[in-house]
Amino acid sequence: MLENITHNSTKHRGEDVNGPQIVFDKNFLCMKSVKDAISTDQVTFKNVGSTTIYYEWRKIERGDYIKAKNSDGVKRFFGITIRNKLMPKESKTFTFSFRSTTPGMFLEEWEILTEPQCLEPLKVLTLNGISIEEETELDDITQFDNEVSTINQKNFIDEIMQDIVDQVRTPTPPPKDLYKEEEYETPEERTSFLKTEFENVNHKYNLYYGEYEINAFRELIQDTHQRLGTEPEDLWDGSVDYIFNLISKVEFPIARENLLLTFNRLVNNCKKMPPERSESYSDLREAVLRICDTIPDLDEHFREEIGIPEYTFEYLTDEMTEEEIEKMNEDKEARKSEWMKRKKQKPKSEEEEQQDFEQLKQSISDGVKHKIVGDDSVVGHIEETIEMKTLQKFLDEHVILTKEKWDEYYRKKSVLDIGCEGKSVLLRLDLDVPLSEYISPEETSILEKESKQGAKIAKDQAPPSTYRSEAMKSNINSSTKKSRVDDTQRSRENQNSTMKEIDILSKRQIIDSTKIKKALPMIKYMIENLAVRTFVIGNLSEKSGKVKPENTMKLVWNSISNKVDQPVQFQEEYTYEDDSEGVYILENLNFRPEEWGFIEPEPEPEVEEAEGEGEGDQEPEVDDKKNKKSAKDKKAEEAKKAEEAKKAAEEAKRLEEEKLKEEAEGEGKQEGEGEGEPEQEEEQEPELTFKEIEAFKRQLVNLGEIYINDALDASLTHSNTVADLRTETKVMGLRMTEEVRKLGMFFMYEYSPTVVVIGGSFKESISDRILLFNSLLHCTDVIFPAGAFSLYFLKSLGVKLGPQDHLIDDKYLDICKNLLLKAHEKGVKVILPTDFVTLVKPRVGQEDENEEEEKEEENPDEQNPDGENSKNQLLKKNTIEAVGEVNWIDLIYEDGVQSVDFSEFINKKLDELYNPPKEPEPEPEPEKEVEEEGKEDQPEENKEEEGEDDKVEEKEPEPDHQLENKAFILEFGSTTVQSLQVFTKDAMKIFWDGSISIYPDTLAQENNRMLTLELLRIKQENEDRTEPKYSLIHGEETENVVAQSATKIKLDQLDNKDQDASIGDGYNESGSMTSTFQADNSNPAIFVCCEGRFTLDLLQGKENRCLLNMDEHPALTKEQIEEDLALL
Repeated sequence: MLENITHNSTKHRGEDVNGPQIVFDKNFLCMKSVKDAISTDQVTFKNVGSTTIYYEWRKIERGDYIKAKNSDGVKRFFGITIRNKLMPKESKTFTFSFRSTTPGMFLEEWEILTEPQCLEPLKVLTLNGISIEEETELDDITQFDNEVSTINQKNFIDEIMQDIVDQVRTPTPPPKDLYKEEEYETPEERTSFLKTEFENVNHKYNLYYGEYEINAFRELIQDTHQRLGTEPEDLWDGSVDYIFNLISKVEFPIARENLLLTFNRLVNNCKKMPPERSESYSDLREAVLRICDTIPDLDEHFREEIGIPEYTFEYLTDEMTEEEIEKMNEDKEARKSEWMKRKKQKPKSEEEEQQDFEQLKQSISDGVKHKIVGDDSVVGHIEETIEMKTLQKFLDEHVILTKEKWDEYYRKKSVLDIGCEGKSVLLRLDLDVPLSEYISPEETSILEKESKQGAKIAKDQAPPSTYRSEAMKSNINSSTKKSRVDDTQRSRENQNSTMKEIDILSKRQIIDSTKIKKALPMIKYMIENLAVRTFVIGNLSEKSGKVKPENTMKLVWNSISNKVDQPVQFQEEYTYEDDSEGVYILENLNFRPEEWGFIEPEPEPEVEEAEGEGEGDQEPEVDDKKNKKSAKDKKAEEAKKAEEAKKAAEEAKRLEEEKLKEEAEGEGKQEGEGEGEPEQEEEQEPELTFKEIEAFKRQLVNLGEIYINDALDASLTHSNTVADLRTETKVMGLRMTEEVRKLGMFFMYEYSPTVVVIGGSFKESISDRILLFNSLLHCTDVIFPAGAFSLYFLKSLGVKLGPQDHLIDDKYLDICKNLLLKAHEKGVKVILPTDFVTLVKPRVGQEDENEEEEKEEENPDEQNPDGENSKNQLLKKNTIEAVGEVNWIDLIYEDGVQSVDFSEFINKKLDELYNPPKEPEPEPEPEKEVEEEGKEDQPEENKEEEGEDDKVEEKEPEPDHQLENKAFILEFGSTTVQSLQVFTKDAMKIFWDGSISIYPDTLAQENNRMLTLELLRIKQENEDRTEPKYSLIHGEETENVVAQSATKIKLDQLDNKDQDASIGDGYNESGSMTSTFQADNSNPAIFVCCEGRFTLDLLQGKENRCLLNMDEHPALTKEQIEEDLALL
């Protein structure tokens, strides 16, 4: 037994110790028993020292490990605690027992105290007791375990089978070859299949199918395989990425470059929508055909007016003989002579007939132009049809904003996700700031014009010696003359350009620097993150495709350099040197034709002769001798001067052309060789090729390893460089990241209920409101159309809105009604305003206006010659202006304010819309005949009475649904406000876009104030919530409305300091919610997105090609999601 003793230290094993020392065989005892039973365990220790030791056992009293679980104080472990002694070489065995009246696991620690103290400390003895309660329902538990085991086995087998099935791939028929017509039954089937496959595969590049491009892509693939010396292993699926990767494998740079140019040219062609697929193609084609149908009538009318015989269509065929042709010409002449006799006209010569024919063509051309341009009904109808078709297309083909789609946007990489230290960065920013108008000094200075005129007159009046000297100078030959002219011209051009640049920078100012302020954080971020080179590019002012010094980016550079601590340099070229570091503002991209793919045409030059004539009209004062000259001498002298001036201008033009040729070709040419070439240069206008566009893109790509796009406005344009730069890394900037991830965080998490408030004044586009309503149907439970937007829905249901009717375009009413049906089908509740607080026009001057209206009714033609249409247009134009003229403050307390409730009528119309009545089944015909016979037998008086009764039954009185003609809607009534408050109070997410009040510029903003208070309450209550509520404000108008409402709340609280009100306390006696305005609550929403068009397009479900081409984080796998949920 002593051989198995475990000592405290390895050095004591099997050795005696000179001094006091005890060793144990074990230091852990485990006792297991049934409840109320006793179990025991033993421990043996030995004195391995040379000294007698006195010992005593003692329980260690310690605090509970888990404070929340207090000890019950019951004693469960028992042992001998009497003091005793242990002689050297002596060993003893101690027995410990365990007993518990409650089941469970229990633990105690005991220690042995020795005297004298051992050389090395002794271990603590741990006692572990387990008390088990006998199971009384063992059979049921066993059965349950067996069932669970069976279910687990079944699930396990199902998982294995599912894995096997997932891995098994049923052999599918080989895909159709995109290029073999034999694979398709009809050409239409082939075209439809190719179109669908090609456009779906290349959806992110927004490519369109074209027969020529498809065949060219196939030839390019074959050519690339030939250069690689390989054969295609599988069929092409239509992806252009496959072709690009294939071309990248070509080793020879020149061959690879040529293949890439062909590839880029074909891709660029596919980006252009085919004309027949555009929304306007069919309407324009129909309009053109309709106008073409009027040409024969115009031809007949003008032939009759000018006096030209009617034209008969006669065709010559190859089968006709000469005799038949002669006979046809004779018949034609006979008909012409007969027409001349009938019209009593004399025969005309060929020249006269040709003149008449030219006049006829011109008259028909003018008539067609009038039909296209002059007739507003044709052009207006086409524009309206195109607008409605485009809107309907977006309604039908918008991106479905599901949780997965928002997750895709949220996973786009940001500049915050990468490191920029030591790297070169290409940064795209919105720098298109508004500039003040610039007028060159030549255009503004009248004195300079007068001096030029005086100099020209002095030159014309110079003595003949001057002309002789000029003639001698023109005969001087060769290089000395050219060098002198070139040096003088260069120095003059440099001086002029410098002076013009100084003039532009001093006179042209930045009107609004908001975009520069938004761009500064991104530039400072690149400096702070130690980017080696940061090249800032952007657009400024109009799209020209050529250099316009007045639009230079130096204007923006001056402003940025003054607001950044580090030096910022300006650079005209899109290149860099290896040792260059810092921040560079590059020249305006609008100066490059590759940016937009076109060059702005030059304005037509002014005719110098007209200027000469104008100058000739103002004859200067001359001596009396010259005034006495005859008219002939004056004319001869003026003609001579004009010729000499013309020769001098031609000479100067020729010298300038020679200079340009020498600079381009690098060699001089003789003067006589260039005389005929200027016309060729004018005819050969510069054309922008796709090769040049791709070369410019590569030039920009070479500037940086990382492309950061923080230009939200430019991302919505058709710029060739904003989305198609193939750098190593493509990420979002700070502004774009903030906006995209705010929307992603708000819509990605599915909290219910979600309330969407879509308002807007009459200044906002109704098309944008409709698209927003349509796309957010997939993300919400309740939608509240507010502001002017809600009036379209009310008018579509038949509500008469008084003066507001003239501001509503009736062409959108059917779409609004369809949106109500669509929302009802999806289970989304639409809350329409049902009551209003209206304000009647002021009493002052009201009688005079009534008199004017009576006059207009008596004499409508005199007041409105164009009839009712012109009156409606005038009302539509001036209604908002009339609202601005109303003195709202003075009328708040007058009798003109009244409440109007249309809830009964609106609910009735909605019920009819959602539940249309079924058509009654037609009754059998014989019964109708019997009824008609019975009616005929009745007397006429009874028939008239029955007819009157029927009429009364048909014309039931409808609920009130009409506003007064002069009743302006001030705000929504209490019923509507309470409905909105009920839904927003229970909502987990609130989205707000647009003013709730119809006229947000007035003082009538109580509805906006109510929702602002609700957002403030939610923000304050979120501090105490375990699951917070979310709110998002979108749009510049909403931001302004909330700022005004928050300011008004603050002013109200300052006026009511004595009232102890808080945001969540309720409502005061007047019905409005009371709150305490906090300084940090100036922005009441959790999220604010006010970047205008960029986020609006995302919310409307429009694809953004810049976001599609950004790098993104991989989506979470099923295992990662389960792991995250387990951690949560």
